[in-house]
This record gives sequence, C-alpha cells and structure tokens, in this order.
Amino acid sequence: KPATRGALTQLVPVPPPPLICPSGPPVRGFDTGSYKVVAFTFDDGPWPVYTDGVMDAFDARGVKATFFMIGNNVRANPSIARDVVNRGFEVGNHSATHSYSPSTIVAEIPRANAIIREVTGAEPRLFRSPGLATSTRIDSAMQTYGMCNLFTTYDLGDSKTPRASASTLCSRFANSLHPGMIVLLHDGGSHRNTVDAVPCMLDVAISRGYTIVPAGHLGAYGTGY
Repeated sequence: KPATRGALTQLVPVPPPPLICPSGPPVRGFDTGSYKVVAFTFDDGPWPVYTDGVMDAFDARGVKATFFMIGNNVRANPSIARDVVNRGFEVGNHSATHSYSPSTIVAEIPRANAIIREVTGAEPRLFRSPGLATSTRIDSAMQTYGMCNLFTTYDLGDSKTPRASASTLCSRFANSLHPGMIVLLHDGGSHRNTVDAVPCMLDVAISRGYTIVPAGHLGAYGTGY
C-alpha cells in the first residue's frame, strides 16, 4: 500500500501469496469435491470505468476477484492498477502486450511482472496466456518462474463479437457454475456487458451457497486439473 513520507509516496512491496496450484501445464479448474467454491477472473485491464465497476460489485458483496493485467495497460492506467491492489484484489500477469505468439508470451512474462511490481508493489504468482495459448515453452516458463497458468473449463464468451448481453452472460454462468470453477471474464476494452452482468453472476453464486474467492485461493480447497 502507498506510504506517505513528506511529499513523497512510496509503494510498500506486497509479499507474494503462497503458490497453491501446480507450475507447468495450464490449470482449467480445481477438483474441490463437496466444497462449493468459485473464483472470478478478469482479463486485459486495468481499464478506465470498467475495472472500477467490477470492483464495486465485488466490494458491495464483501468478496474479491483476480485481475490478470496487461503490462502496457498497467503503464497506461497506473492509478487504477494501484487501486486494484489497495482494495484487496488479487493481481495476475497477462503478458506485456497481449501477443498470441508463444515465444513472445514467454519473453514478456518477466517484463510484465516487473511492470506490475513497480507500479503496484504486488508480485504476481498467477499467469494467464493471452488467447489461452498453449505450448511446451510456456509450460516450461511457468516452472522457471514458479507461476501457475490459469485457464477455465468454460469460456462465457463475454469478449466475442457481437457482445453477448448481460442477461445472456448471467444465464451462461448460471448454467455452467460448478465447484472449483474458474470464471473467465474481461474488464479491459469495451466490456460494459461484463460489468452489467457481474452483479447477477455474484448473486447467483451466493444464492446457491458458493464461497467466492480469488483464484489463488482455490488450491486450498482442492487439486488443480
């Protein structure tokens, strides 16, 4: 969190959370057995208006999510990136430029980590490949950097064109919700539909007795697959 010393504001480094999912191949969900737990994740931010809108919906219900940030967007919107961390949300690495090339993705992992750390003080331990790209090089990089590449078992399709309505997204979520689910959504770009759908999704999960946790906490309830 920012610590003010005279006219200067410093970022106090945030200790990295324990890594509780396997480094290597992508993890698409967690086998949590009877534990009804779900994690919401948001890609491509931070972004004006939409990132704040998502956080407001979670804060109103006393729960948190994970934001997979693009390094260049962190540079462009530093105050929003810091606000995500200061409000207690989890931050993940989504590369520096959102390239779909595995070689570029691997090269950008430490670069994006450095940007996020410099701007927010947080040290990402979670990663998500842009476009859910896979390769043995990315798997190896996860082991090298001690990170976990989190995917999803079901893509709600909030970023596809034409954009699905908020009600459609909530219906898709309600029909696919299951214990250990990693929900993949977007706050970066033009995603008013996502922001409008989030309150409904959260209320569906809560009404069904689910515990909503940041993605990095899912490993405490079960094994990644």
